Amino acid sequence: MVIKMVLRNVFRHKRRTLITVITIAVGIMFYVAMDSLLVGTDRMLIESMVKFSDRSIIIYSKEYDENRRGFPLDKGVKDYDRIVEIVKGQKDISGITYRVRFLGEMIFGAKSKYIVGTVIDNYTDSEVFEISNYVKGRYLSSNEGEVIVGSALAKKLGVGVGDYVVISVKTVSGAYNAMEFEIVGIIESPDSVLNESGVIISYSSARSLLGIKDLKTSVHLKVNWPRGESVMSYLDRLDKITANLREQLGEYSVYSLRDLYKDFLLLMEQKRVSSFLIVFIILVIAGVGIANSILMSVYERVKEIGVLMAMGMKPKEVRKIFLLEGITLGVLGAVGGVFLGVIVDLFLIYVGYDITVFASSGTELGIPVWGVIYGEWNFIAFVEGFLFALVVSAVSSYFPARYASKLKVTECLKFV
Repeated sequence: MVIKMVLRNVFRHKRRTLITVITIAVGIMFYVAMDSLLVGTDRMLIESMVKFSDRSIIIYSKEYDENRRGFPLDKGVKDYDRIVEIVKGQKDISGITYRVRFLGEMIFGAKSKYIVGTVIDNYTDSEVFEISNYVKGRYLSSNEGEVIVGSALAKKLGVGVGDYVVISVKTVSGAYNAMEFEIVGIIESPDSVLNESGVIISYSSARSLLGIKDLKTSVHLKVNWPRGESVMSYLDRLDKITANLREQLGEYSVYSLRDLYKDFLLLMEQKRVSSFLIVFIILVIAGVGIANSILMSVYERVKEIGVLMAMGMKPKEVRKIFLLEGITLGVLGAVGGVFLGVIVDLFLIYVGYDITVFASSGTELGIPVWGVIYGEWNFIAFVEGFLFALVVSAVSSYFPARYASKLKVTECLKFV
């Protein structure tokens, strides 16, 4: 009987109920959508790191690792073939390559800029990284004296494809050397560091420029990341693979993506607080609507409350009726919000949101801002939104329900 009364009263004022339910539903929808976009943005940022700079897992010699920020050219991986054999035995690893990083200066006419250079293997690098997809011009060939330059760096120097530049470096022996290079490609990628100061040359050029032979200062592994898998799930999978490799490669330093970017990942988690605060404000507004709706219902039904109490209904039963009415509004709004959230999530995941309109260049904001952001499924966000709506509705309806339960029968029957 109580349930029938609750449902009858909830739908007695359809417009008021509809407005309250829509407010709650929209609040949850915004929360789910914002969470999906934030997670999608985080994935985009991490993918830019994975695709252009370090990949999923990176291996250094312990000697190189001690001073890797200085890019030493005399301490590298000594038994690369053994590493390859061990890596082949790991599940989910789909590519392996090696690189050498170096510091130098690029000169064009009277202009010069400091650079962070990368020496790559032409054949295996494209199996692990995706640089070739973002090169305007062409990719490196096996010919000596070719270079790919970051787009922002090329703009600062005023160079383009076909121009010749000079790269000056300190070689393995400690001497200084300079060599002329032809720019065969300009890379414009979501990686702002690569755009700003990056140059890429092949091993054939590096042997003449840097004096290296078969030096490999870092080994990079590609671990597949299917769309739909969350960032945290992917990172957990990387950690397991990294732990296995550390056991078999005790003489090397093995880092996963989580190890390399732990500060950024911590910041990523903290961003969730801001999205929760926004939905909190929206749902508080909805809570005020629920409280107002229940309070209006109390005033409109004073006579009905008096009759029910005169017939023997106890105050706690009256309180229960109005409390259930508020919770029912919260449930309806929460269900509607989850439904709308699923629709918005489907759009964000499979269509995405193009953000290039907000930045004409991927480097202007100092972070990778590029192309289309795709959302990500996050079941926890749906649960959080649903439960939060129930809590808000229960709290908002408690005080009007308590007020109704304290009305005196004699005061109510005055309105009969």
